[in-house]
Amino acid sequence: MFERFTKDARAVVKQAVEEARLVGSPGIEAEHLLLAIAADYPPLVDAGLDHDGVIRALDAEEEHSLAAVGVSNRRLRAAGARRARA
Repeated sequence: MFERFTKDARAVVKQAVEEARLVGSPGIEAEHLLLAIAADYPPLVDAGLDHDGVIRALDAEEEHSLAAVGVSNRRLRAAGARRARA
């Protein structure tokens, strides 16, 4: 099925695999695809969602989601449960 993707779509998937590998993820999630697109997609970059901007947005959303259920992301980081993003 991968061969049916366009050249650009295959490039995004390959970059998403690398994004997942960099953070030690066993699978490719939506965030890895978004990071792969943000790495080289001018409309996102122009909107301020370059690779680093997407990481900041994902981190902020994670913090907000954890806070909504009463979990402190800082406490998780201190305990070593949070993997660093590359």
